[in-house]
Amino acid sequence: MEYCTGWGRRVRFLTGFGLAVLSLLMSAPADLVYAAVLIVTDASDNMKNAPQGSLRRLLSECSPGDEIRFADSARAVTLEGAISLPSGANVTISGPATITQSATGGDRLFSVKSGANCTMRDLTLTGGVSNESGGAVVNAGTLTMERCALQGNTAAFNGGALSIENGGSTTILTDCTIADNRALGGGCSGGGIYIEAGTLTMTNCTVKNNENAFSGGGIFNMGTSTLTNCTIESNSADGFGGGIYHAGSTVLTLVGCTIQNNYCKKFGGGVCTVGGATSLVLRSRCVVNANAPDNIYGSYTSSGANFIGSSPNKSATAFFGYSGESEPEPRSIIGDADVAQVKSALADPESDLFAAVGGALSSDLGRMSGGTSATLAGLTTSLYYANTFENVGVESRDLVVEYTASWPENARYYALFRKADGSGYEMPERGIQFEIKAGQSLPDGATPPDFYEEGEGLMTWRNVVTDGGSFDLEPAAGVVTFRVCSVRAAEATGNTGGGCDASGGFAPLALLLLLPLWAFARSKGSIGK
Repeated sequence: MEYCTGWGRRVRFLTGFGLAVLSLLMSAPADLVYAAVLIVTDASDNMKNAPQGSLRRLLSECSPGDEIRFADSARAVTLEGAISLPSGANVTISGPATITQSATGGDRLFSVKSGANCTMRDLTLTGGVSNESGGAVVNAGTLTMERCALQGNTAAFNGGALSIENGGSTTILTDCTIADNRALGGGCSGGGIYIEAGTLTMTNCTVKNNENAFSGGGIFNMGTSTLTNCTIESNSADGFGGGIYHAGSTVLTLVGCTIQNNYCKKFGGGVCTVGGATSLVLRSRCVVNANAPDNIYGSYTSSGANFIGSSPNKSATAFFGYSGESEPEPRSIIGDADVAQVKSALADPESDLFAAVGGALSSDLGRMSGGTSATLAGLTTSLYYANTFENVGVESRDLVVEYTASWPENARYYALFRKADGSGYEMPERGIQFEIKAGQSLPDGATPPDFYEEGEGLMTWRNVVTDGGSFDLEPAAGVVTFRVCSVRAAEATGNTGGGCDASGGFAPLALLLLLPLWAFARSKGSIGK
């Protein structure tokens, strides 16, 4: 066995069983190259003339399959600029070691080019300051990180710690921590991790205390990503998606993950998704809780006993952000002409409103994406209630309306708002505060509202009416007026049960189940079941 005693000598391993397989090795192709271990003995760096035994020098001289380790005296490496791993590189860098950027370096730490393959183990990457994306690492090739920490890095654009920028790239993170990183650009994303394209797999990782100036305080994703047993906590964004922002039609799957205590100024405190109806998937006891202003914004599917929020609102309707001491009072508009048009549209399978409600129900029930007819066994929709709230004073610009509804297994309730431009009603995106599925137990200590039927599903969601925004019917500043229709949608599986028809007709089972709520809703003028 040959051990490395100098900066560039290779350690050739012939272990105890090596002689037993020597004949196999001798019969291998003539161009077979043994993996070598190279030892970093010099912790310094120079961009133009890398010292012998330095990390940069060894990476420039290593052969495919080699492994680089660190001598005890060289476990704190300071770089003078980024190290680039070119196409064809295939190397493993094994710590423990801390790699940082010098004050004069002003660059990220590593760039993994398309066609390169790099494995990093037991490394701490810190102090990267990129004028572009990827404060610590940019990956366009294949990057595997095990037991690594990317912390205290900054990018002027996307990806405070890690930027993944190639559709053919693969990134695998296991037992890693992404913490205290920042993406500073005004329109930039991914305080911790930015995925422009490619595949990301994270297992047993923690993403915390990262921040950015736009979307995805912890993670911004436009690739195909799977997170298993990961924790996303205490991240923040000035725009959308305090914990995670997911965009596009690719799938982001969360399995057994915890997303908590994240914050953003707009929507999606925990997760914001603007992709397709099934592009965000929650599985196997995910917990999404204590995020502000909401836990999940946008479409998602949920399978298994996931927990979103810890407690529903106690009333069917609640308001936040209004001025004055009393909550806004409703006025029924059930007989108005525009509401009659909504009823007509809900009865027309070819209408845009029917399609919008069907798409939302398909997503909520975890059906396949696509057209309504292809995703549901059938769809029935009916107007449940219609109210207007007039000249409501607002403290700042946003009036938040939170609805809580209870439903059987195959039904949901939705709020349709009239658009200020007079073009009709639409279903805005919702910010989910709380959800349990039918048959799922309430969290310990959670008290349901009086109208909740045990065993049914229950959700609290939020909509926002902005002063002067697309749903504000009052042009004067400082007050908002809006009109809203509550709609019940059900998959036609033989028994649509629950709910009521605003025209006055009730199914017998519906009357039995909803009588307590009907009385409550009439007394409050509320939307929801």
